[in-house]
Amino acid sequence: MAPAIGHLLCTTHVTHRYGTIETVSRVMGRFQKQNITSSDLRNITLLDLEQLKEIAGAH
Repeated sequence: MAPAIGHLLCTTHVTHRYGTIETVSRVMGRFQKQNITSSDLRNITLLDLEQLKEIAGAH
């Protein structure tokens, strides 16, 4: 099952509110560099939920 998930992350795209399209893996990498999330091979940990909400445009 893990290879299918990895493939999904490499081929799925996210559209931002500004119209930019990125792969999910690129978005996750950016979040990790900004210390918003961390991940290992199985889990994603939210480190800064408030920043994530701000990026998502949630109020």
